[in-house]
Amino acid sequence: MHLMYRFLENQKPEDLSRALWRHKVGHRIVSNNGNLELWLVDDNDALVAEQLIRSFELGMEELATSQNKEAPEANFPNTTSPTRSFTIASLWLLFKLYPIVFSTVVITLCVCLITQLGDNYVFLGWFTITPLIIENNYLYSKPLSEMNESHAYWRLLTPVFLHFSIMHLVFNLLWIWEIGRKLEKLIGSILWSVGFIIIGVASNIFQYWDTQSPLFGGLSGVVYGCIGFAWVIVYVNPNWPSLINKGLMVFFLVWLGIGYTDIPESLGLGNMANTAHLVGLVSGSLLAVVYGLLSKNRTRRA
Repeated sequence: MHLMYRFLENQKPEDLSRALWRHKVGHRIVSNNGNLELWLVDDNDALVAEQLIRSFELGMEELATSQNKEAPEANFPNTTSPTRSFTIASLWLLFKLYPIVFSTVVITLCVCLITQLGDNYVFLGWFTITPLIIENNYLYSKPLSEMNESHAYWRLLTPVFLHFSIMHLVFNLLWIWEIGRKLEKLIGSILWSVGFIIIGVASNIFQYWDTQSPLFGGLSGVVYGCIGFAWVIVYVNPNWPSLINKGLMVFFLVWLGIGYTDIPESLGLGNMANTAHLVGLVSGSLLAVVYGLLSKNRTRRA
């Protein structure tokens, strides 16, 4: 047995204990010098216990900022409840809970406002993978090879913040918030940000190589990366909670296939960055394999 968690005074251990028993995690809650502590029976259950503890802590922090007196469930709280007023305090709480995902949403909204959803080519050129040049009402772009001379390596990532329609923007922000925030809470903000950069850069580079045009963008590649990670990780490490169901995975795969047809353009969605979607899905799945194997090895050594 080893110490896994020490409860705060306002935390009810019964809620976490019920969640642990539902996942068949053997444990004991003992009192030590007036403090309640959680001890695991089997060290192999450390990973799933850690995930449930994070969800439990998240629920307690949500409870402390609301008027809901019911005991929190050991699950992801609904931080987007329409009954919550978005005050400065509640926004600050969201930032503390999901700093990378929250910052991504804010940056994306600001970029879309600045670029007017891609209509302002002057500002759009600040974020495209290669600079845009407007001469005599013609639009030109520099080759990707010139990036080494200007050292503007940030352009490899910034296209993820570009969006070209309200539907495009809302769809991506919805899924990056729904899936991305859960992944950030499970693997931590630092690792999530590393994964975000890897998936975003890979998607942008391959999309540019495929089309040879800088006029693309969006969080879709990262969204598909999150979907791929969440789907594959449970096969690599069965102790992981399932974040998406089979129906949702089928939807994203079907939508990926539709992107290669003329249907999106006929619906007014324009040409889709299909390569970015596919590369995002593959890179997210590969990251899940790497992370899953490393986390299993770390659990065995603990």
